[in-house]
Amino acid sequence: MSENQTLFERFQEEQKHFEEIKKDHPEFFVQQEHTASRDILERIGIFLPSKNLPLGYIKYHPFDFIVEELGLDGTVSTVEPAALFSQSNGSGQTIYADLVKIGIATVEATRELAVFLDCEEKSITGAGIKDAYALTSQRMSMRGIPLEALKKIPATHFFCKNATLGKGVISTGQLEGNRFTILVRTEQPVNEQEIIQKVHELEKNGFWNFFWLQRFGNRLLTHVWGLHLFQGDYEGALRSYLCDTGPRDLPYFQHLRGEAEKIYGDWNALEKLFSPIPYAFRYELGIIRYLQKNPRDILGALNTMPDQIKLWVYAYASYVFNRVLSQCANGSRDCESALPLVLSYKKSDQAPYYTFLYGDEVPNNFGENFKPFPYIRLSPRSVDTRIKPMIRAVKSIPEGVAISFDLKKGAYATTFLAHLFTLQEGLPLPAWIKTTDIDMKELLGVGSLQEVKKILEPYIVLQKKEEAREID
Repeated sequence: MSENQTLFERFQEEQKHFEEIKKDHPEFFVQQEHTASRDILERIGIFLPSKNLPLGYIKYHPFDFIVEELGLDGTVSTVEPAALFSQSNGSGQTIYADLVKIGIATVEATRELAVFLDCEEKSITGAGIKDAYALTSQRMSMRGIPLEALKKIPATHFFCKNATLGKGVISTGQLEGNRFTILVRTEQPVNEQEIIQKVHELEKNGFWNFFWLQRFGNRLLTHVWGLHLFQGDYEGALRSYLCDTGPRDLPYFQHLRGEAEKIYGDWNALEKLFSPIPYAFRYELGIIRYLQKNPRDILGALNTMPDQIKLWVYAYASYVFNRVLSQCANGSRDCESALPLVLSYKKSDQAPYYTFLYGDEVPNNFGENFKPFPYIRLSPRSVDTRIKPMIRAVKSIPEGVAISFDLKKGAYATTFLAHLFTLQEGLPLPAWIKTTDIDMKELLGVGSLQEVKKILEPYIVLQKKEEAREID
């Protein structure tokens, strides 16, 4: 694997390897259904009575899940293509542009964009992280880069548009929210009047604002690694990250991580084991290659991926938030309109979580354990316990339900949808799923996907029964 390969090239290389393995071991690629079942939700701290909701499959196609950022100034970063440069170029040292992407997380797109622009990653910032297996658009800032440099970006799974010059930069959280346009595929057509009534009830009364599955990674283990960091158990975090499997792992990945457990500490052997998987195991390989040169520097290895470390710590904070919010939803605890997160230097903010922290053997001074990670800072922050969506359009069709709605920042579209459906995603595909290609924007009268599809079609990876995917 070349270090200069794009993520899409690594993905293609990996798929070739999977095809070779399948010839002798097809059982390695038989996967269980990814349903948000009660036991799965309890793994991430959501303890609620079971509800008889219809099954709804999401993200069959990246165009089934559209996310468009809502700016603080009232603008919408749409996914429809437009000119690279705005008619009014403005002036200043910062490029502002809409980044439209598909099949790649914001962090990864930023990394590739930095390579194409020959700049440091920290020069490129945005207000938030958008879904990977989706079609998304968000405003980005690029500091100290010539406007003309954007013309050099090659065709790939993202493009920029509406670029202009200005001052300052975009910081995390500088957005109003996101506009979602989503197709939930269902086994049977859904009564349109009934679903409209349900969504408008949620619009009026709000829904419980749980942190949903994507907060906890593909293996549903990010909070476990975060717990290790809260405890100061750095090697425990490293070992679990390299060797532990989650409930949704392919048998092939379970096999590889089982082998990794046997040879843990032999970094050359681990590199050989994981190197045929340069996409799914890209972070693991980065850590292992660091440890080949610095065998005892576990903290240095973890610090090769600061974005992941932040996700781990925030995931554990999200897990205990879900535990407390479950008490609110079940009526066993009085609940305010907002809850503080545990990642605060205020003891009063940590107080709601003491029972769970004690049970998880987290020390009272857990903030001391984050000192090796200067990008982890304790600061007060509250999260709304209920969220009221703004419904824009709902339509029932033979394939399922198309719905467009706005959410304020920090809220999950999947959490909202989980109040309407028992959600499924990933492989294997349900036998009942109807795979018709739907232009949801045209269907709902809010635009069209035809032009953006022409640009990004070569980089779309569809979910198929015979394919394996793992995206963190």
